[in-house]
Amino acid sequence: MEVVSNGPLPVASLVWQARPTIWVLTVVCKATFTLGPGELSLAPMQEPIRERDAHREDDGARSLIEASDLVPFKQGADVVLVGSAYAPGGRPTQSLVARMIIGEINKPIHVMGDRQFTADGELQEGASFTRMSLAYERAAGGPDTANPAGVRRARNADGSTALPNLLPLDLVVASGADVIPPVGLGPIAPGWPMRKRKLGQHTAAWSSGTLLSSPLPEDFDRSFFNVAPDDQRVVELHDDERIVLENLHPRFPGLVANLPGLRPRATVTGRPVGPRELAMRADTLAIDTNRLLCSVTWRGQVPLVTRDEGVNVRIELDPPTSDMPHSPHLAHSKPSHPWSGTLEISTSAATTDIPFVGKGSVPPAPPPPIAHSAPPIVNGGPESRVSPWAARGAATPGATLMGVTPNVPVPAPAQNVGIQPVATVAALAAPAAMAHTHATHKAMALVWFDRKSVRRIVRKPAWQRILDSLEDEPVDPEADDPALSDEPAEIEDRAQVFEILDRGAPTGIDGVHAALARAGGKRRMPVPPLELVEGELTLSFDSVEMLKALVSTATPFAPGDDTLANAITTAEKFLATAGVSSAPAVAEALCARIREALAQGKKGRAELANEQVQRALLEQRHYEKRKVLGGSHLRALLLVQGETQPLVTYLPASIAEDLPLAQRFSARVIAAVHPAVDEREVEPVALQAAALGRVVQIGRAR
Repeated sequence: MEVVSNGPLPVASLVWQARPTIWVLTVVCKATFTLGPGELSLAPMQEPIRERDAHREDDGARSLIEASDLVPFKQGADVVLVGSAYAPGGRPTQSLVARMIIGEINKPIHVMGDRQFTADGELQEGASFTRMSLAYERAAGGPDTANPAGVRRARNADGSTALPNLLPLDLVVASGADVIPPVGLGPIAPGWPMRKRKLGQHTAAWSSGTLLSSPLPEDFDRSFFNVAPDDQRVVELHDDERIVLENLHPRFPGLVANLPGLRPRATVTGRPVGPRELAMRADTLAIDTNRLLCSVTWRGQVPLVTRDEGVNVRIELDPPTSDMPHSPHLAHSKPSHPWSGTLEISTSAATTDIPFVGKGSVPPAPPPPIAHSAPPIVNGGPESRVSPWAARGAATPGATLMGVTPNVPVPAPAQNVGIQPVATVAALAAPAAMAHTHATHKAMALVWFDRKSVRRIVRKPAWQRILDSLEDEPVDPEADDPALSDEPAEIEDRAQVFEILDRGAPTGIDGVHAALARAGGKRRMPVPPLELVEGELTLSFDSVEMLKALVSTATPFAPGDDTLANAITTAEKFLATAGVSSAPAVAEALCARIREALAQGKKGRAELANEQVQRALLEQRHYEKRKVLGGSHLRALLLVQGETQPLVTYLPASIAEDLPLAQRFSARVIAAVHPAVDEREVEPVALQAAALGRVVQIGRAR
């Protein structure tokens, strides 16, 4: 008996007894892909077939990092994910929502930093994080629970109670005594209650070698071999299955990928009837976000006449066929527009008796993400932070996700658009006539400048040369006439700053770091260097003001909706307490709870409420502020084209009303480069704006 691979994929086999006189050969084949946006490609190094369960630190009492591939069969298909969740853009955050959408699976998890309730019942938040393990050791549990490796609900020596880092999406934790269901995305160990109870009366006699020595009992629950939580099992896995991951990739906060349509072809030989094809079924999809790998395991069964029957199985890799129906290859992987109702996100909490399983109700549309920690790449709503008090949607994939509706067929695209800006994707589908209606060109609009900084700005040699080249240009009477201002010098200052913003060569992130390094290398007291940086500037909203606006907007929808009414009541109690401005994560989480309640009701009301809230926050200029650099500043994020890590940019709070009514816009900034002034930020530099220009598109008819 021989099972061989005539290709890159590893194979293995297992002989077992289905009944006392019936032997079966199970053939296992696995393909490993590199995890990234778009169509996945085979990894350079294929992961071998795992013969035994692999526990963390080789400790059988800990959770699994990888389940054995050598099992006789599975019911349906397992989808599991291990590794870490990642803060969007690599910026430290107190919390985020990680989400996995594959087939009919739509599973979010609150991922939070270390927290504890003190002996006095006060919630203390620990340090922010950029990466958090998704191991079951970070979820609720403990000995004699459904999650034996989890965080116990017990007081420490000082009377404090630690909270788990992984929580169900819609769970509100009010005290250390609250019961928290375990939640996770990884495989379940065979000795844990969820799987062990499936052995029933056979528990005591069962071991990993039982299959080799005795037949399966007739009353054996065959779902024992499934390792995924019950809410992570699907009927089947498609060869071109779409994978959507939120905050589960270090580079792409919203990852959309497709399996490439490959499958193994198995041929059985060594029998009188001649060669025949063996059906191979994909029954396991495993994702590792630490190693950025995704594997698919196929299984096929060959009934044997005797245990030692001399059959042979040859496995080759079948390329995708040209007529195979493909899932849409929507590969844009950067956060953009808020979620629309076309993507339904389950918000059910896990039950306490089956703690890893979500309720089976129809999932509501997810809430729109709020700009706070993740830099938006294109138009739309950025990322969110959450707290253990409630739940809210996280940073979302871009407009390419707008059509991800499991029950609605989407035509296959003409081509894989890859990672492109949403505007580019939209252009592929736009009517050709529209392309000839207008032409556009970029123009600079001066938003604000600091007059005290002008003297330094114009003395920089590279910028001085720009001004010198303008000496011979004619005077513009509409802009350069001194009579236009009570301070003629202001006209000149404004003109000089505008020309530098408009004509200067912007520097990238490397240039910003180099400028700070040069300044720090001087013997005399360093002066923050000035640099011109171009990118997309994003401002996030104040969390408490957002909650106030959302409560006002959602209240008319509350009559007859107990879930929404309770969420609003909880929020109102929080807003009535003193010091709410110091608990932004709690405010954000309460916003999430209201949004989830809105999404569960009449279609469209969540979107309407969110539009009204965002407009109100913009009009009232309720932006997030930081007291740094000697004053109150608006905290913004400037994302340079081609980069994934934004630069924290501080604008004077006094210019809020000078800004356009837009949460994000293309900008050029002349800024002083400082070392980071907030320990929670990832980038070691911070920009303090001295001048701000808005890059706009000017249309002109052809």
